[in-house]
Amino acid sequence: MVKPKQGCSNHRRSMDAGDLAPLVTEFMAHLRALGHSCLTVSGYEGSARHFACWLTRERLAVGNVDEDVVSRFARHRCRCPGIRRVKGVSEKYVRRARRFVDFLGERGIVRREPKSTSPAFDRHVIEFPEWLRHHRGITELTIGRHGRMVMRLLPALGRRSQSWDAQLIRDVILAETKRASLAYVSVFEPSTEIIRKGKAGKPNEFGKMVKLQEAENQIVIDYDVYDQRPSDSELLIPAIETHEAKLGRTPRLVAADAGFYSARNEAAAKARGVKRVCIPNRSTKSAERKREQKKRWFRNGQKWRTGCEGRISVVKRRHGLDRCRYKGSIGMKRWVGLGVVADNLINIGRAMENQSRQP
Repeated sequence: MVKPKQGCSNHRRSMDAGDLAPLVTEFMAHLRALGHSCLTVSGYEGSARHFACWLTRERLAVGNVDEDVVSRFARHRCRCPGIRRVKGVSEKYVRRARRFVDFLGERGIVRREPKSTSPAFDRHVIEFPEWLRHHRGITELTIGRHGRMVMRLLPALGRRSQSWDAQLIRDVILAETKRASLAYVSVFEPSTEIIRKGKAGKPNEFGKMVKLQEAENQIVIDYDVYDQRPSDSELLIPAIETHEAKLGRTPRLVAADAGFYSARNEAAAKARGVKRVCIPNRSTKSAERKREQKKRWFRNGQKWRTGCEGRISVVKRRHGLDRCRYKGSIGMKRWVGLGVVADNLINIGRAMENQSRQP
């Protein structure tokens, strides 16, 4: 039989809050009433008990707590009684203690200092920062940043929230992202863009998006340097058309990553005569589609596509496409083109050598 939990705290690990223990308990009840999880409440409890214990150790009256006292707590080298082994406290730990002080200020126990003037928000947005302040526990700086972002999006969304839908919100956010990407990030190369691909090691990259289209024998049949980064889904059908124009036939198999997928693209590729469209749909809930993506031909196509990813690494390492030495947009296109030509010369030579060895 499983016993129900009686609370969210872990008393074995808690410090002695002394005379402030009832206030800490009331603070925890307040957080639970706001809907915070037991893990979150437990974290706030540890910070609040530690702060109360430190006040007792430093012989500071709770009525004299202000921002200077909280700053002293943030800098102190912990020797407070308890089993805490870390001598310093993190910024997150201090923010939790400051949230406890704000709670005491709301109860009239400590003097509340006037907060810094917040940016002026539209009356439709004014409740959003208050919700963030009371339910998310984030800093005023972050609240102001979120509020300013909503204010920028509001004119495009319209004043009537009843008319908003997912497609409208998506289009407005994409338009704002494109507008922000037009800002200059380089004095010497004004055309440079900020590129985010979701990489943990390189969250932000600077440059231009380059497309390399590869066929058999690792030969690049087309490349492009885009002035503005397009959506991947917009590139699939033009790539098939380029293949037909340069090689005189429709590709038997088309392989790409999930960013190129759309039902319209898949239908258009098959209508053009492509027999195998090997593009995964990560968001599908169809059991039939999931079975299709587990078939051998589909997995083999994705393996071939993964091998094509190595072409990017090779042209960066062997032909210097990791950094353009020429200036301007035209210079960058020339640099990429020379790298592609050099790489193709090597691969065409290898393919011809392999063909000559065949009986």
